[in-house]
Amino acid sequence: MKFKWKLLVIIIIAVVAISAVFFIFTSTISSPTVMKLDIPRDENGVSKYQNSNSKLTLVLLKNDMVFGYFGNDINNGTGLEIKEARKIIAQGVQKFTRDSLIVIIKPSEEATYKNSVDILDEMTINEIIRYEMVDLTKEEKEFLAKR
Repeated sequence: MKFKWKLLVIIIIAVVAISAVFFIFTSTISSPTVMKLDIPRDENGVSKYQNSNSKLTLVLLKNDMVFGYFGNDINNGTGLEIKEARKIIAQGVQKFTRDSLIVIIKPSEEATYKNSVDILDEMTINEIIRYEMVDLTKEEKEFLAKR
């Protein structure tokens, strides 16, 4: 029986070509998806909507908790789990209109990166178009320390 070298070369070339296509295809599919996040920042780190009446402030706390309040009335705020943030956002949409509602997100030092991503996801899910992420004020830090 005579060995067919031409057939062997064709099979090797086919296997190499199929392997190359497979690895190129799988590496393209497995590339990570990235969301671009542009956050304009005021020079002093204070919200430009600080005195707005149609604002909802969400303070991200430790243990997946959120403290939310409307306007500048921090004393009547509500503490809830981050999973329930959608409820207070819906209250804000009912109280104001979706176009006029401004959500101010303020992560505390104990908040996790996951909490920040979760609350940004809620902004997208609830179609909130005006929101910003700023630092806590001194007054808010003092209030939350007493709480």
